Amino acid sequence: MWRRWLGFNGLKHAWQRAVELFYGRHEPLRLAFVDDHLVRRKFILSRASEFFKQDKFTPAPLLGLQLLDIGCGDTRMAQELAFRGAEVLGIDPDERLIFQARANAEKMGSPAEFMATSAERLVTEGRRFDVILCLDLFQHVHKLDQLLWAASRLLKDDGLLIFSTTNRTWWSWFFEIFMAELWYRWRPRGTSRYQKFIRPTELQRLFNRHRLTPDKLTGFLFTPLRREWVKTSHLHGRYMGVAYRTPQRD
Repeated sequence: MWRRWLGFNGLKHAWQRAVELFYGRHEPLRLAFVDDHLVRRKFILSRASEFFKQDKFTPAPLLGLQLLDIGCGDTRMAQELAFRGAEVLGIDPDERLIFQARANAEKMGSPAEFMATSAERLVTEGRRFDVILCLDLFQHVHKLDQLLWAASRLLKDDGLLIFSTTNRTWWSWFFEIFMAELWYRWRPRGTSRYQKFIRPTELQRLFNRHRLTPDKLTGFLFTPLRREWVKTSHLHGRYMGVAYRTPQRD
């Protein structure tokens, strides 16, 4: 028994117990970590209302805007933005997630629409949007260059692309993989791959290749004491930003 407590498992157990006693129950901390919805929604509403010169304090700051959420999954972001006045279309290749998203929208009474399709397919249909969301998506797709190609063509000339992703740093590995997946198991192991994390400089080169100009990069950080995600000036871990279409030269 004493060997267990002196070994790695014993130290891990003792540390987890100390954290639980300090922060309270462990489950609320896990739930707070996996839900960065609020800070992302604030960023989206702030940047979009600023870009389109609308009052973000009105009930519908996105009124009249056509919004595409690429890789929407079954999250509630698309549903909530539809309540803010946007004409929302959420797409995902996984039909099961789209089925769940539709069920969630119906339960919430949201007018958001959902399709099991790809951004590339929408390009062939000639669709264009004022706002495109790529939230927590870049580090999970196999062909990021192809995705940005499609997003650039789906975005109107005076449109706005809003994205979030994770920087490839020692901090992101420690927090997003070691702490979140291996130590505390806040989410399934293998959810994130360090090699797929993207540095801002790498993302800028990809954006420029497809006539997109990134801007207003903002980091956000999980604070266990407050059990919430907050904006920060550094970009060591997760970060968000916007991108505009670069005007063509004559």
